[in-house]
Amino acid sequence: MTITKPGNKMRHMKFFLVLTLLVSLGGGAYIFEYNTLAAKRDEIRKMKEEIVKAKLSEADLKHVVFEKTDLKKLEETAVRHALIVETRPKYIYVGASGKKSVVLAD
Repeated sequence: MTITKPGNKMRHMKFFLVLTLLVSLGGGAYIFEYNTLAAKRDEIRKMKEEIVKAKLSEADLKHVVFEKTDLKKLEETAVRHALIVETRPKYIYVGASGKKSVVLAD
């Protein structure tokens, strides 16, 4: 003799429907989070490349500045333009009595 329980069958269907829905939502959330993580990794990689480029640019600029302010080149330029190196220039002095003003001498 078979006893059917239609209420039980509906309850099992709801359970499997809720379980399927939870697994689907969890998978969707996992895929969304993974895509966000991959995008952030790509942004970090690009930022690292930009930092390396900026450091190379900074090094080039420093090289140019140090090249332009090299003592030997400055002395050669001074000789070429007939400039005299003064060891004790007297045209600028810091004011006396503790004042921190720079004054041009007459």
